[in-house]
Amino acid sequence: MKEVLKSVVFIIALALIQLIFILIGTISYYPFYKQDNYFESETFNKVALISSIIYTIIMIIILRKKININKISIKQQMISVFIGITISIIMYLVTKTKTESNILIILETGLLAPILEEMMYRGIIYNNMNMKRKDIVVTLLFALSHPTSRMIYALFLGTILMISLKKTNSLKAPILIHISSNITSLII
Repeated sequence: MKEVLKSVVFIIALALIQLIFILIGTISYYPFYKQDNYFESETFNKVALISSIIYTIIMIIILRKKININKISIKQQMISVFIGITISIIMYLVTKTKTESNILIILETGLLAPILEEMMYRGIIYNNMNMKRKDIVVTLLFALSHPTSRMIYALFLGTILMISLKKTNSLKAPILIHISSNITSLII
């Protein structure tokens, strides 16, 4: 239980650091914005995305030595992308939920979030837990970190991501599945 609590604190800490990073980026641009409603503008969204990209790059540099990103074959890469697309299509057919998207949302939710989430959940948290059934705990933490409306989808996806991590012994497969699944769900 202590390890689960440490993992939850770690997740919250990273989320707060990202939020602070985005706030610093968006607020530092605010004095240069000459129109009304900065926080509702497309400019605000772009500055927040740029801040997220910078944060993601920094986290990749910091965390990459603590996670296992072994090479996987081209075949495994293609299977991972196919699995991600298939999961998203199946969930769309089951739920009939359409997600609003634009290029900023696709970059944020389709690319940046999956990379950070995989590094955090199946990279750092999973690798640092010393308990039986840590795969179930990490999958549940992953699902619980998503909005209620997406929790079942996240639980299903998290299970597939954990299986792919165990099969390939590399974080690349879950990252590819996660990215292709998120981007597909934003497009369809």
